[in-house]
Amino acid sequence: MNILRTYNLIATVAILILFSACNSTKYLGEDELLLHSYKIEQKGSKVDSDGINELIRPQPNQKTLFFFNLKLWVHNLYNPEKLEARQEKKRIKHAVKNEKRLAKDKKEKEFKPTLGYRLRESVGEEPILFDSVRMKQNEMQISMYLKNKGYFHNQVEASYTAKKKKVKVLYRITPNKPHLIQNLKYSINDENLLQDLKQVTRGSLIKPGENFDMDVIDKERARISRGFRDLGYYFFNPEFIIFEADSNKTPFRIEIKEIIQNPKTTQKTENGSDSVVTLPHLKYTIRNVYINASYNPRFNDNYTDTVHQNGIVFINASQLNFNTRILAKSIFIKPGEKYSQASQEYTYRRINALKNFRFIGIRYEEISGSPGELNCTILLTPSNNQSFAAEAEGTNTGGNLGVSGNLRYTHKNIFRGTEQFSTRLRGGFEAQQTSNLGTINAENNIGIGDVALFNTLEGGIETSLNIPELMLPKKIYTFKLPRYENPKTMFNLGYNFQQRPDFTRTLSNASFAYYWSGTKRNSKDFFFYPLNVSLISIQKTPAFEQRLREINNPFFTNTYSDHLIVSSRFQYLWTNQNLRRNQNYTYNRFYVESAGNGLRALNELTDENKDIDRNFYSISGIRYAQFVRFSNDLRFNKVINKSSNIVYRFYGGVGFPYGNLDVLPFDRSFFVGGANDIRAWTARSLGPGSLPDSLKNGIDQVGDILLEFNVEYRFKVTKMLEGALFTDIGNIWLHERSNRPKEAQFELNRFYKEFAIGSGIGIRFDFSFLILRFDY
Repeated sequence: MNILRTYNLIATVAILILFSACNSTKYLGEDELLLHSYKIEQKGSKVDSDGINELIRPQPNQKTLFFFNLKLWVHNLYNPEKLEARQEKKRIKHAVKNEKRLAKDKKEKEFKPTLGYRLRESVGEEPILFDSVRMKQNEMQISMYLKNKGYFHNQVEASYTAKKKKVKVLYRITPNKPHLIQNLKYSINDENLLQDLKQVTRGSLIKPGENFDMDVIDKERARISRGFRDLGYYFFNPEFIIFEADSNKTPFRIEIKEIIQNPKTTQKTENGSDSVVTLPHLKYTIRNVYINASYNPRFNDNYTDTVHQNGIVFINASQLNFNTRILAKSIFIKPGEKYSQASQEYTYRRINALKNFRFIGIRYEEISGSPGELNCTILLTPSNNQSFAAEAEGTNTGGNLGVSGNLRYTHKNIFRGTEQFSTRLRGGFEAQQTSNLGTINAENNIGIGDVALFNTLEGGIETSLNIPELMLPKKIYTFKLPRYENPKTMFNLGYNFQQRPDFTRTLSNASFAYYWSGTKRNSKDFFFYPLNVSLISIQKTPAFEQRLREINNPFFTNTYSDHLIVSSRFQYLWTNQNLRRNQNYTYNRFYVESAGNGLRALNELTDENKDIDRNFYSISGIRYAQFVRFSNDLRFNKVINKSSNIVYRFYGGVGFPYGNLDVLPFDRSFFVGGANDIRAWTARSLGPGSLPDSLKNGIDQVGDILLEFNVEYRFKVTKMLEGALFTDIGNIWLHERSNRPKEAQFELNRFYKEFAIGSGIGIRFDFSFLILRFDY
């Protein structure tokens, strides 16, 4: 049946593609030609094609699955004349109905276009017509682009071929020999800038031996301007920097001179005429920093009602609802220091990260009679401190359906130091597969047929307190931290209760952590948990106990037992993704956790709490886990065009249990299957190795080692609807040990033969606040 469905799907897609091929030009005029595609052919030196592609206008109609013009096909589904006739007919009927409603003193109804018209406008795309004039314009644009990249003697020729009212355009590009930068010189008349010029020009983007490139020159101009502003030159801007290029001295070589001009102003002479005067660049110092943390544009600021903290003046002090000491730590514009654009931007980001202000304004004002001095005023408008949120949601946790609800309370300034306190109550029901309460057929397949739809109850409470600074002991913290974004110290408490047909499980957790992020162009997030304590208690049903005894595997016996986890963990997340742009990006998340070593060292020293019969240590009768665990999640996003992209994901992990507990705890084990990895299997039903799926043995499958690869092609159908084709590959394994099944263990000579593979299609509905995903 699945094979038949697949063939039907392939046949349907093939028919659509075939139909679209003969449908794409059916409504074109007699002299109109469809721009089918274009190709860029380069000869000799190679130039980045991405930059050239961005110049070509217009672009052909968007293709779905690389070759299918879905949007154009939808646009041509309806005859435009007949569609307009239906639209007009409906409009007339609508007008008549509205006249009757108005006669009855009822409100007019809004006109809704016909379904075909709405499809044509929302999903469809008009045919992109070939224009020979635009083709010649593209030819000139490409030639100018190549000149800006240093290829002054380039040749670009555009041609086209037409067949069955479809045009293919060919752009033949011969860049020829590029002009290289021979040297870079500076010209400056302002002695005030001379002492800072060497520092600002260090690391220049313009390098001898490389291609002349106007884009690089523009970036260098912005970089130099930024460098001077960071050194105190408040009014310095890129307009003061001019580049002169001389290519006459040496063939295919260019000498560049960077000229830094002085500001100019107009002054009146003695005879009343205007005269242009050249002035030196001034380096500015901050005299005073004023903060109004209760700013309201409808009221005047009170500069007499003040509080001083770390040299900063807080005005409107009687209205202040924040601890000045904490708030001052987020201000990096200091009285007596030179003006710096970097300090200004960093101050803005640090205040914004507090999430207590809905408006942030930083202003500077020259002090009359004091050249080179500025006053800085920071205006902050507080947002609401407290909020409640109630949520009801449907869940799909690894293929298990359920309903749940959340009630959250948040206070963003609970101790007046911008500390964020939140507590969340959560409860829900879920349909889980069970090992002993379902029906068992002749093949020992176990399901939930005879069990109530929602057979799992879950509830819990989570409480957190985030303090906007890294709270490190002063005796340890003797070094100066660099400027990190959004530093936090986080304290968390949680309790979770889960009742399943197989067992009842409780999880108590307490932790504190440090979080900070990097200030570089790419996003860098760091999480460090010095202490994370979890106590897991499992009360198994008699039937589940019986099932474990029948399996007689110490691995499962130890996995489903009470245990204590006392660990430290570190997570590093890096990405160069820009959420404002559709671009290629890389995402990487590295995670490492170590547990039980401190407790084991303490027990070894004292030789206390050891169970002699079973040869392990315990605390209050509960065995604690000892392990080290690594994982890494690497993703690449490759943009095909503005409406489609391919995402590659590599995910791997390994855990090494040792010492006091020879298996990884259930919560730290790896599993595959479910909606977020190998989608052709339900959650925790695949592996380990070549063992049968868990539906046949009735136990969730977990492992010590995980390898997974996913590739997904995504394409936009409409602004809200997205399609996908995907393939998932992966499995889990156990370490080689005598008490574990041979076929579940990881072995180099056969692990690659045990990869599970699942492919499918999917659709995504993006409602901005909610994404619905359906995969088959």
